[in-house]
Amino acid sequence: EPEMHIFKTSTTATTIQFILLASLLTSLPFPFEASPIYSYHACTETSYYKPKSNFQTALKTLLSSLISNSTLHNGFYTVHIPLFNSPNDLKGLFLCRADTTP
Repeated sequence: EPEMHIFKTSTTATTIQFILLASLLTSLPFPFEASPIYSYHACTETSYYKPKSNFQTALKTLLSSLISNSTLHNGFYTVHIPLFNSPNDLKGLFLCRADTTP
C-alpha cells in the first residue's frame, strides 16, 4: 500500500509568500494618469471667424464665464450667449469628473 504524505505549510512560510507577492505587485508599473478619452465631439463645418467680430467677442465671454464658474455649481455648468444678427447662439458647458484630477 502506497504511503500518503501530507505537507503542511507553516504560518511563517505563508507570511513570507504573502510578503513576496505583495512586494512583487507593488513593484509593477501602473499608470497613474491615463490619457483623456474624448467621448464626443460635433463639428459640422470647418469655418473660421473674423477677428474682432461679434462671434469672437461672444466666444471670449463664453470661455470667461466657463472659467470663472469652474469651481462652482457642483461640477456642472452651462452658459448660453446669444449672437446678434445670427440664427446661431453660442452654448458651452463643462462637467468636472470626480475620477480625475487637474
